Amino acid sequence: MIKATDVLKSYLSEFPEGSFRQNAQYYLAECLRSAGKNDEALKLYIEVSDEPNNQFLEQSLIIASSMLYDKEDYTASLNYYEKLEKVSSSDANTLISFKGELKSAFQAGDAQKTIYAAGKIINLPNIPEELAREATFMSAKANYSLNNFDDALREFRKVATEVTSVEGAESKYRVAELLNKKISQPKLKR
Repeated sequence: MIKATDVLKSYLSEFPEGSFRQNAQYYLAECLRSAGKNDEALKLYIEVSDEPNNQFLEQSLIIASSMLYDKEDYTASLNYYEKLEKVSSSDANTLISFKGELKSAFQAGDAQKTIYAAGKIINLPNIPEELAREATFMSAKANYSLNNFDDALREFRKVATEVTSVEGAESKYRVAELLNKKISQPKLKR
């Protein structure tokens, strides 16, 4: 691995605009990531993913998005997952992009994008129940944060039927809380 890393670095320094630059960058990123040098690898994945129409584009976007998410740079990971969605050539990569967009938007606190990403997932055919529950729950929480209580209540009710999960248990609580708000609001207006 060390020899490959040295050869790839040497190629890139000798031929910074060489015809195999993207290949060398991608394979060097893979070597660096395998060696635990994630920050160096991430820079290279980003460089490769910023070049349109290359053979390593989707894989570089997947890895860069994931690495940015792991570094808790949720806004940047959301950006790269959105790029992945636009260039995805397979259903599997599209699903990866949707899930990444949902989780990144949620963690970034972007309620509107969370709702949008959740809608994309929920509208997919044959999605696993766990993913549908997670998307619906995150959308409900985003609606709640925007004071869209009717939408939040509708979504929390969907998730509240399954109380063996954390999402189901919290949803059950939120349904009770929102119903209590509905009952007490007219009293507040009087």
